[in-house]
Amino acid sequence: MGTRRIVFANADLCTGCSLCELACADARESVVGKEFSRIRIDSMPEINAWFPVVCMQCAAPPCVTICPSRARSKDPASGAILIDADSCSGCGQCILACPIGYPTIHPVDGVAFGCDLCSGEPVCVEACTTGALEFVNAAVGARRRARARISRSRSVKS
Repeated sequence: MGTRRIVFANADLCTGCSLCELACADARESVVGKEFSRIRIDSMPEINAWFPVVCMQCAAPPCVTICPSRARSKDPASGAILIDADSCSGCGQCILACPIGYPTIHPVDGVAFGCDLCSGEPVCVEACTTGALEFVNAAVGARRRARARISRSRSVKS
């Protein structure tokens, strides 16, 4: 198995432009519509902040373990979480099990869908013009997330 990689999202650099969402929806579904994207931008307009939300590709993904229809699996080569749409019942247990509530139910098909890392070349990263999204080694991403949490907690205390 190769080095596990993830899409790392830096909320400090996100402008909420949605280019990543649109590029993903176009690449994966050939449609223009953020609701078809495997990445989403959450926002807090009152503080002018945007937060890219993308699958963390967990080393031990609870969404895979909890899936009653066994529709979710982890690709041994890339570490990406894969979904067999034909097996998925759309029950939403994966959403509840995810530490960030990431998986989404497809607006047309009614089954769970999510990021599979675009076969190692995530289009959302390519579309991001601010550098808010990077395709990095999972360990690097984990360290960056931890530093960001520490930095935010220190700024709240000051």
